Amino acid sequence: MADTQSNHSWTAVFQPLQEVELQQRHGNNWTLQIKSDLEDELTSNQRQEGWKVYISSSFGRFTCPDCRHSWNSARVSLTFHYRRVHSTEGKVHLRTYRQICRNCKKPEVLLTAAFEEDKRREVLMRLISKIRKNCYNEDMGNDHHHVLNM
Repeated sequence: MADTQSNHSWTAVFQPLQEVELQQRHGNNWTLQIKSDLEDELTSNQRQEGWKVYISSSFGRFTCPDCRHSWNSARVSLTFHYRRVHSTEGKVHLRTYRQICRNCKKPEVLLTAAFEEDKRREVLMRLISKIRKNCYNEDMGNDHHHVLNM
């Protein structure tokens, strides 16, 4: 349940950002999908299909449902794969890295971090900046700061 809620929270923040930054600017609708099996490196086939990688990290909070132990992590790793699929759409896949509870230490139970909306927004705006630069050849030199502060 927590994973599904976390997945929805990423797409809920991504959708309005992509509407303004990608759809209105370039006429392309981008979708975000959570994928737990993404690797940090692309295969040669993925590269040939036009996929690109963006790796980031953000502040997140973990809570163990078994023992209720919770902890913060300032560097929860996130991997994004993205590509323009057609002239009218693009796809983003996201993997958030999980951790085991330091209290229970059950290796079979990997926990997903919860992210505050402002942290998700910051990461997604950096991703959108990469998409604009790498998929639309925009010069993000001066506009990058504007994008992050919208």
